[in-house]
Amino acid sequence: DAHIKIKDAIEVDCQIAYAGRSSLDDYRRSFDLFFCDKEWKDRSSYRLSAQSIDRSMVRALIGYEAFRRMGLEAPHAESASAYVNRRYIGLYTLMETVDAEFFKARKRSVRDIYKARYGNAGFKKEFSSKLGEAFTYEGKPDNFSILSHLYALLWETADDAVFAAEIDKILDMNSFLSYMATALYIAHWDGFDNNYFLVLDRNQNKVITVPWDLDRIWEKTDSQLPEGLLARNELLSRLIRIPAFRQIFAEKLTGIQTLYPLEAMIADAQTNQQLTQLAADVVGPEALTAGSTWSYELLRARGNTIEGGTTE
Repeated sequence: DAHIKIKDAIEVDCQIAYAGRSSLDDYRRSFDLFFCDKEWKDRSSYRLSAQSIDRSMVRALIGYEAFRRMGLEAPHAESASAYVNRRYIGLYTLMETVDAEFFKARKRSVRDIYKARYGNAGFKKEFSSKLGEAFTYEGKPDNFSILSHLYALLWETADDAVFAAEIDKILDMNSFLSYMATALYIAHWDGFDNNYFLVLDRNQNKVITVPWDLDRIWEKTDSQLPEGLLARNELLSRLIRIPAFRQIFAEKLTGIQTLYPLEAMIADAQTNQQLTQLAADVVGPEALTAGSTWSYELLRARGNTIEGGTTE
């Protein structure tokens, strides 16, 4: 049990829990905040994320903005100074989680919510018979029928024309290819076979794609080149071998560079750095995390790599 207070927003006696499978042993851990029978911004819970991988504390903010500019549903996230027992514990990211409340707040009717996990959700054939090791299902009992259909189409339909026609009936191609193009643009290497959601949208009866957990974008730009990232997802790899889908993907990649150019990313990074400095001025130097200065050279180099890769 805990007394939870978000300044000028909500104050409630409810519960908190540690969050984040990969960061439970970190010095700075993340928390899930539960508001019981109260709501804030149409939600009864939020994630207070330490973003322990990201010392700049801006990757998630910029990454989610990139996905939103491409028309995708993305969690709201904002910086927050966190205190436990009135003791300052650092700068965190307060963000929505992707769940039934996430879609209800957006007045979107959904049924099945699948979360990619363990780096196994790259649609490799070996996981066709063990989908529970690649995705989690929100709800009980588990229902992997939609994913089973996607895997069957990918691995059992040899004819590309038949595959293209059938996959287009179940997968929202605009959403999926927009997600993958944006993930490539921001080097979200952890989001091709992990840390994304597939969700059945009732209104169009198709599966949409939703981003998640962006603290590792731009982390491995030297080792994770575009061709390597594309190969991490077998469904994407097959789609872009089909000329029509390859053309759409190329247009999406061009689109994100237009909608969120590097200069805009850098400006947003600078703004967030200024907010971090403001927190330091108000709270003290401990508000700054080591290595928080954003690497503009990294952003520029990444942009040049992507632009070079799309000229083929």
